[in-house]
This record gives sequence, C-alpha cells and structure tokens, in this order.
Amino acid sequence: MKKLVNIVLVLAILTMIGGLYLIIAGIGDANDFNEISDEITEVIVETDLEPEDIETFMGFVVDYAQSEPILRSAEELDLSRDGDTVYFTYNGESFRAVYTPDNWTIYDSYRVRNSKDMAIICEALSDIHPIHGNDMVSYRTAEDMAYEWLQHNIAYEFLPESSYKQSAKDVDLDPYDQGKSLEELFSSRR
Repeated sequence: MKKLVNIVLVLAILTMIGGLYLIIAGIGDANDFNEISDEITEVIVETDLEPEDIETFMGFVVDYAQSEPILRSAEELDLSRDGDTVYFTYNGESFRAVYTPDNWTIYDSYRVRNSKDMAIICEALSDIHPIHGNDMVSYRTAEDMAYEWLQHNIAYEFLPESSYKQSAKDVDLDPYDQGKSLEELFSSRR
C-alpha cells in the first residue's frame, strides 16, 4: 500500500508542478524536459520509490509525450451508432462508447495511449452528445475530457490489481470529474 501511496503522491505532485497534461501536450524543447525531469527526480527521491517503479513511470510519461498521434481527424474512427452506443475503430482495434444522460463511458479506454488522439475521439463523441461542465451550464471541451481520460490511464497503469484498477480501464466522462487531478479522482473513490 505504501508503494501505491508513493506513486499517487508522485503523480499528484507532477500535476501540481504543471500537470502531466502539459508534458503530454508537448514539451517545448530539451530544456523543458530536463527541468521537468529534475523535478520528477526530486519527488522520486523524497518518496523512496523502487527503481523498477521509477523506470515504469518514466517510460509511461515518455511514451505519452513522444508518441505520434495516429488520427488526423474523427473521420478515421469509422464511427457507427446503435442508439446511444457508438462503435469506432482506433489503431485497428474496436471500441465502444455508451452515452447515458451527461456521461460518456468509453470501454477499454486504457488501450488509447496518445492524448491528441483522445481529444479527437472526445470531440467526435461531444458532437453526438455534449457533456455539461461541473457548473452544469457550460459544456466540456475535448481537451478537458482527454485530460480526465489520461488520469484514468495513469491510474490503470500504476494501480495494483484491484477493483480500483478495474474501474480505471474504462473512462466515464461526466460533469463531476471535470478538471480533477489523479489525486482528487483517487481520493473521491476511497
């Protein structure tokens, strides 16, 4: 449990020092990456993580930050609908998203590992059924929903086998989790 708490702490601190989303949205240059790496290293030293956890975590960050998007537009998803269920293809794999009032659930969402592609998918779903923001007046943006999706993927990657990990494999995009960090999402589900 201590290791899980340490990982959540590292991720929460990363969110506070500029957000993992900023890393993933695009690192400006090598200096930005070195600065962020130095901050991550400080946090890792303070939390006493095992070397294999550090390697896994850094590999995850680099994978998301450096991977090239697969999609150029939503048309490449080959969307099809059956009522409030949307089927789409991404990277040769089939996905299903189900709409219930003010909620999109994307099943097996952990398999999408590029934040720009996540935003394109979220935009396509929002075009069908927009989701309110947490003020219940505004509507969520594709980037905002992709950020939440990313938090789920981080949790799925790092949580040990448990009911928490199983619930993180699918993302529920609803008004209530808008803008929440991984730490806030984790705390609300305890």
